[in-house]
Amino acid sequence: MNKDILAPLIFAAGCFVFFLLDIPQYDKILDINAAINDSEALLADRTALREKTVELIGEYEKRKNEIEKLRIFLPEKKQFDQVIESIQSTATKNGVFLKEFSVSSDNRFTSGFTNSSIVLNLSAPVDAATNFMKELEKSLRLYDVSEISISRSQNKIGSDLFDIGFKINTYSN
Repeated sequence: MNKDILAPLIFAAGCFVFFLLDIPQYDKILDINAAINDSEALLADRTALREKTVELIGEYEKRKNEIEKLRIFLPEKKQFDQVIESIQSTATKNGVFLKEFSVSSDNRFTSGFTNSSIVLNLSAPVDAATNFMKELEKSLRLYDVSEISISRSQNKIGSDLFDIGFKINTYSN
């Protein structure tokens, strides 16, 4: 063989072996870079969540007095008898016929409050149902209406009657 060809051939073979052995290391470096990018994204998300948590704690601290004032208005016990009597008297006063009345205690604690659900199905003209809701709103008890469904009554007696369903949440300490 020619001496001029042998040296570049050995050099090329050495480079080929070097790159062949170096490829797994290059793949490891790419995997490590991808893991670093994922970790940086996770860190950025956690930092944003931490900042939001600090912001929400600050909001809570600003409104702590308002929350305590609201807690005064909430009854210590659920007192379902008073809730039932209040809704029944409001319905009678406004000419609303209660077809179904059910109370369930969810016992979910939302910011330290116990949540109870009330399901009402009633039959009434729209104006009577509107007055019924206005009276509930004026009540000293805190009610949140979460669902309302309205359909024309199937009753043949009164054509202006509607079947109205309410899902109401009430709270206690």
